[in-house]
Amino acid sequence: MKKNIETNRSYLFFKKRNFIIRNRSIQEHSHQNSLRVYDTFKRILQHYDFKLFSKNSKVLDIGCGDGSLIDIMKKDKIDAKGVDFKDIDLEFQKINEKDNSMDYIICYSLIEHIRNSFHLFSNIKRILKKNGVLIIITPNFKYCYKEFYDDCTHVTPYTQSGLKHCLKIYNFKKIHIVPWLVNKSTFWWDVPAKFFFARYFFLFRNDVKFYFPQLFKGKSKTLICICKK
Repeated sequence: MKKNIETNRSYLFFKKRNFIIRNRSIQEHSHQNSLRVYDTFKRILQHYDFKLFSKNSKVLDIGCGDGSLIDIMKKDKIDAKGVDFKDIDLEFQKINEKDNSMDYIICYSLIEHIRNSFHLFSNIKRILKKNGVLIIITPNFKYCYKEFYDDCTHVTPYTQSGLKHCLKIYNFKKIHIVPWLVNKSTFWWDVPAKFFFARYFFLFRNDVKFYFPQLFKGKSKTLICICKK
């Protein structure tokens, strides 16, 4: 019994440390990128004919890090709030939000850090309103498998088909999974072999320091998923 307690304490300490490392990594780029991320969210909602963010829309950012995305959404009169591992054990504790209370839930760079996905997705399904929208951004293991575990906080890999199957288990509908291309033309979400193009056609990341034509920027090994309850 004592050994189990010590094991659990060690696991919780390691997990908390992992989230601290994760949040520091996100924070390094969050302030400059959050506006672009928010704009990309609006683009994908419109592209796939989902309801758009509007004044007083209720949004929960699970794994919110430093909360910079929430701050930007609040400036747009959106009722946004966040929860992170410093507030709650996202794998085992119930998220303190009412059933059917949120219009949108965002999981940005979160699910790959969670072992107990059953608990997380069950909480998400409970909290979302009917036809509420879930937005997920996570590495696409098919295109990043060589370096995925270089990040010691990564524990659960997802591919396009794997994530879609997972969401179907929880009866999410209208599931769209496309490359995470920040502020690129929505044209790239409709082309055949879109993930291949996102990985190999674009030559440079969007944040490359030197000048290069925008057409060739945007390389991505990450996916974005949008679906509704």
